[in-house]
Amino acid sequence: MFKKLKAILFAKCPNCYKGNLFLDSNPYHIKNMDKMHKNCPNCNLDYSNETGFYWLSMYTGYFLSGVLSVVFFLIFTSIYGFLNKVGTFVILNTILMLVLIPMIFRWSRSLTFHLAYKMDKS
Repeated sequence: MFKKLKAILFAKCPNCYKGNLFLDSNPYHIKNMDKMHKNCPNCNLDYSNETGFYWLSMYTGYFLSGVLSVVFFLIFTSIYGFLNKVGTFVILNTILMLVLIPMIFRWSRSLTFHLAYKMDKS
């Protein structure tokens, strides 16, 4: 389980957990943020997918953004309380989400790949 979670977080192949999904391992190189290998560099698993796959990945990204916002909200309110701090939370959460866009993009695509691979394998 830990190995699978690590592979999802670091965008590794759903088959061997070693090959990178993306050409550039740094998600903050914006020019190459979305560039992916055609096949796994380690086990040669075909990364091409069916039409509509990236729509599912987009919805996964919405879900991850929501989860991260809720977690940040719980941390923020446990430290600062909630009364009279709504504006501060909204501003800080917006900044956090903007900074995390490349990571959320990759995590959502990686998670979707891993889920789709598991369904295909079953």
